[in-house]
Amino acid sequence: MDALLRDLRTAPAPALMAVSGAGFISLAISPPATPGLSLCGSLSSVTLADLSPLVLDGHTLGILGVAWLAMVLAMMPLLALRQVRHAMRSSVARRRLPAAGLLLAGYALVWMAAGLVMVPLAALLHAAAHPALILACIAVAVLWSSSPAGTRAHNACHRLYPVAASGPTANRDSLQHGLRTGVACATACWPWMLAPFAFPAAWHLPAMAVAAVLLFVERTGPSLRPAWRLPYVLRRLLHGKPRTSLGRATRH
Repeated sequence: MDALLRDLRTAPAPALMAVSGAGFISLAISPPATPGLSLCGSLSSVTLADLSPLVLDGHTLGILGVAWLAMVLAMMPLLALRQVRHAMRSSVARRRLPAAGLLLAGYALVWMAAGLVMVPLAALLHAAAHPALILACIAVAVLWSSSPAGTRAHNACHRLYPVAASGPTANRDSLQHGLRTGVACATACWPWMLAPFAFPAAWHLPAMAVAAVLLFVERTGPSLRPAWRLPYVLRRLLHGKPRTSLGRATRH
């Protein structure tokens, strides 16, 4: 725990936490009547009868796209902490911020592409509005994270790729690193991103916050041989032992 707290006090963790906080604030303060930044508000009046027209409505999907970006900014930045820190430490001093920015841009680009599928699914979950969906979505998320495929995705989230210290190669390396990390993260996290939308609208934001914390703790777990096992976050809750650091990861 002490090592984890030290990691969270070390750059760039405070900046990433600030981005995450800004994302949550934007989601919290956007009223349902003006749902420009609120995915919860944007979906608050959607029913199954509305769903087909909604999917065909480009303007509505545009609003939901902005809202999805706010959700990504709220939940995802800290999950890329290892990779952002690696890119900054690999770069010369004047290149550290551009390296971090390009990595995060690639990471966010993957999540925005994932939103093309996940936003309509979120709308479907919200429109269905059945209590059984809450347990079903949580079960799917836990099963996915427990599965060999989920473990492989989790392991991929730990990978660090070479980043040149300067020059055009550094830009390419940082962007590619962000894209690769984004693909791994989206593969590992997709059911946890959808699960909050099975909850009633008033609980979307608290559910997102809980999911973000669970995903962050899960990300601190070690790489393991793919097999069926409980997710690291649940093993931690049940046994409360492992010590991990955000500074260690697999290099490629």
